[in-house]
Amino acid sequence: MKFLNELEEHSTKKAYQTYIFEHGIEKLTLLIPLAEAGKFQTEFFDAPDKSKKSLLEVVKRFGGKVR
Repeated sequence: MKFLNELEEHSTKKAYQTYIFEHGIEKLTLLIPLAEAGKFQTEFFDAPDKSKKSLLEVVKRFGGKVR
């Protein structure tokens, strides 16, 4: 058990929530840290501006990635 606890302490893996965003003919896969997913959803889905630029700013602010 001690070994497993040490692995968890030194783990650099981060859990992400995946979203698929379709903007015109372009599809973006967004990875948002799981701990921030609820805040991301609230901020983005309630935002009046749903442009790609706006989306990327929100993703960046929450420490997400675009693939």
